[in-house]
Amino acid sequence: MTVSKKIVAKILTILVCINLMFTNTVKGKVQINPEKIINASVFLYKYDDEYIQKVKRSLEELQEKNKNSVNYTFYDGEGKQSVQDSQLEKVMKQGTDLILLNIVDINSTDKIINKIKQCNIPVILFNREPRSLDSVKSYGKAVFIGNNGEEAGRLQGKIINEAWKKEQNLFDKSKNNVFQYILIKGEKNNIETELRSDYVIRSLNEHGIKNIEVASEYCDWNKNYAKLVVKSLFLRYGNIIEGIICNNDEMAEGSIEALHEFGYNMGSMNNNVIVVGIDGLDGALELIKKKEMTGTVVQNIDEMANALYLVGNNLVLGRDPLYDTKYKFDSSGVAIRIPYSGYVVSEF
Repeated sequence: MTVSKKIVAKILTILVCINLMFTNTVKGKVQINPEKIINASVFLYKYDDEYIQKVKRSLEELQEKNKNSVNYTFYDGEGKQSVQDSQLEKVMKQGTDLILLNIVDINSTDKIINKIKQCNIPVILFNREPRSLDSVKSYGKAVFIGNNGEEAGRLQGKIINEAWKKEQNLFDKSKNNVFQYILIKGEKNNIETELRSDYVIRSLNEHGIKNIEVASEYCDWNKNYAKLVVKSLFLRYGNIIEGIICNNDEMAEGSIEALHEFGYNMGSMNNNVIVVGIDGLDGALELIKKKEMTGTVVQNIDEMANALYLVGNNLVLGRDPLYDTKYKFDSSGVAIRIPYSGYVVSEF
């Protein structure tokens, strides 16, 4: 009986999507009123992520400036794919002009894209990159907008290079001319985590900085988790740790809170270790200003939001996604990479 109900529910969902397709399509062409306000559904993987909060605010500011062209409705995935699945299911049944998807579980990409494809709704995946873009390529109304993890890692390497070469006598505790670090990583099996982690070390090697990884841990982009992990690692390796490389600013902020408990990175150059992050969050920038954090790679959040707005509008209006924009696809043919704004380094 339960199986039968599931089959019926699936058939009903498909029928609703087919109905939406025929409502919006005549002779294979999407019928759009260019004067109609575009209703876009924005699915965020969780509201309490600081970077995602800033993207949300930037989209809200764009909406305020373009009241007659777009209306964004936001959904909090709460970090749970099951929650986001339910939200998507409801929105697809009700109908929407556009889906902007900051997916919770990147391993669910194929399944979700196929469902959206059945409903003929344009979709932009953003920020959280799936391991494969094949499902995006398979749907002519799908695009991915993200960053370049390689670029972020290389820029972190530049920050460390500047700090190490300028104040090596302060940071090189072991006096062995080797940068000894712990690596605080984002999520397991996440492309962004892998690229940021790999290319920061490549960058150090290219700058001629000898280095040794003392320890590394996954902290799921989470500030509090990073704080606990760094406290534990500092108790074990504190006398040899000279740097903490974090895949994002939230984890860097958590790392600094842990360091404070040991009397490190209090704003003077005594008892300091190098701490770097990625995102350019307000909290991190304040810590850099106070000389408690070494530096951060700055995300261009407004440009990310602008790309979502312009490319999203093009998809809804049946245009080429890149029409009348400055953006380009990378070699995949479906992904737009938003460059970082650069990096900020503390004044030593």
